[in-house]
Amino acid sequence: MINRGKDNSLKISIGIISRGRPNYLSALIMNWLSLSQYKENIQFVVALDDDDQDSVKAYYDLKPLIKYYGADSCLLTEHPTGYINLYKRNNQMLPHYTGDLLLMVCDDQFVFTPAWDKKISDSVDFVYERQKDASVLVWMCGANNKKPHPDLYALNRKWLDIAGKYTITAGTDAYVRDVSQDANLSVVKPDVIVYHLQRKFGHLPIDIIENHRKPPSFEEDKNLWELKYGEELVKDKAWMESTRHNDRIYRFHHDDLGNEYNSIIKKFKDYYGR
Repeated sequence: MINRGKDNSLKISIGIISRGRPNYLSALIMNWLSLSQYKENIQFVVALDDDDQDSVKAYYDLKPLIKYYGADSCLLTEHPTGYINLYKRNNQMLPHYTGDLLLMVCDDQFVFTPAWDKKISDSVDFVYERQKDASVLVWMCGANNKKPHPDLYALNRKWLDIAGKYTITAGTDAYVRDVSQDANLSVVKPDVIVYHLQRKFGHLPIDIIENHRKPPSFEEDKNLWELKYGEELVKDKAWMESTRHNDRIYRFHHDDLGNEYNSIIKKFKDYYGR
């Protein structure tokens, strides 16, 4: 069933995963909310680390304003997972999202297009007019970045119902692209301008969070590790390795992960008789 709200426009849930950037979290929510046309159709699903109390406070400080504008929100907290396992937060959002679309947004991705929600809804509805049970990828790229895969993306409810999960890897951008191609699913690219202010490209100053996306070794900067995660966690070598961003996140076509990927492709092909 297609989930619609005001003016028969699609409801959109925005998933946000953030750490240590409470000001950006607040600015991001207000940015996407203020530029939406149908605020009543918007839901924010925010995932934070349970030790990031500054960000938790920022969310609760903003929650009354979100409600005032008629939008909805919920907060999920969990022990820090590390970058490699961050994709699991995407999957944990699934029982909580209420929209027809689940749009994943990083805490440094800001929208510049008024009525962005209506533009996304109209582009997906164009697909629904031809196939009501279509699985749809909404593909968007930062206007300041050129990438071979979407920079931010939304999946519709039918896609998620068939696949059973949002992603199987931290390299979700390439994963959703490849699934859409290998399973011959619908892709829309709405005329929505987004800027991805990635610190690694100099759009914003490098902060301690970005340092831990591709961190130096513990031996190179012990103080950085202990300052961010505390002495106990940095003693856990397996956990420390899980924090590192590396090319393994894009190797989802191989080994056991490849088997899971192929099983998801098969689900789509079986459902659509392809």
